[in-house]
Amino acid sequence: YNFTTMAEKLSKEDFIARVSTVNAAVSSMGKHYTYRVDGKTCLVHRVEAGTDWEIDLDELYTIYCKIPDEKITTTSLKVYLRATQSPALALMKAAKVLS
Repeated sequence: YNFTTMAEKLSKEDFIARVSTVNAAVSSMGKHYTYRVDGKTCLVHRVEAGTDWEIDLDELYTIYCKIPDEKITTTSLKVYLRATQSPALALMKAAKVLS
């Protein structure tokens, strides 16, 4: 395996800058989300269900740094995030923070 090293991970500033550019994304299961960053919080809206969540970007960055990019899935994120693993993964993929 060719695991991502910490040296290849983005800085927190670059990570937050990239995810802040994402307005919408679709999960691997076809669920549509909209995003709006407000400080260190990403406000998530699931379009079909009309539900809203918050993702703490400091927490998401810490998780991003802990898990090799190749291992970041909804299953691995579920260990750290409750109910927001799917929109968090869609956000990171749309922001192109994963290699």
